[in-house]
Amino acid sequence: MKKVLIFLLVIGLTSSQGWASPAPDPKHIPSVKKKIADCVDHQRRLVVETYDNRRLPGFVTKAGTDSFVLSCSVS
Repeated sequence: MKKVLIFLLVIGLTSSQGWASPAPDPKHIPSVKKKIADCVDHQRRLVVETYDNRRLPGFVTKAGTDSFVLSCSVS
């Protein structure tokens, strides 16, 4: 019984890559960076949709080479 549980645990831990969400498409990265830079320059409001289908509205307040900060105002 212990061997079966250990086997299932090892299989479950090693196959977790199949459960992960898909990685971003490398072809879209330059266009996303351009849109983020445009939103920072012109203080535009945007909605970011995540891979788990959440929609996050707000403004980009800071942007780096690989990340950005999305801020929203609560009224």
